[in-house]
Amino acid sequence: MDKKIMTFEVDKSKKEILKKVKEFQDDSVRYRMDFETSEMEELLKLLQHIDATSEDDKELVIGSDITIYEKIKKKILNPKKIKKSIKKTVAAEDATLARTKKAKEKIQNAINYLKMMDKNITAYSISKESGVSYNTVRKYIKDIKL
Repeated sequence: MDKKIMTFEVDKSKKEILKKVKEFQDDSVRYRMDFETSEMEELLKLLQHIDATSEDDKELVIGSDITIYEKIKKKILNPKKIKKSIKKTVAAEDATLARTKKAKEKIQNAINYLKMMDKNITAYSISKESGVSYNTVRKYIKDIKL
């Protein structure tokens, strides 16, 4: 992939600089397509069909620019396999557990405070006192001792 280096002179107007930045950003965009296994199989069949056609018919199907077709074909025939990282999955689960524990502690502390102050204990009052959202309080209140 060709890498572009964004350069411009300091004395250029703001409009020209913004135009240069926009051009750089537009050229540096990359696209990604995700296919299910069945979709990939169908795409490969389509490529085989196009390759099996005569040169005249091929030009009708893909147009006169054969190099673009060859680039796309090369990328499709050599796909990057996307693996789900076990480390990321475990880290996400650990983070969720930590957030849950923290929210439950805040809720329990709010309940204790409300009891101490002899105030009415509701999901709303717990939410206000703990700083945890109302929906989160409703979600975890059954796990907490009142």
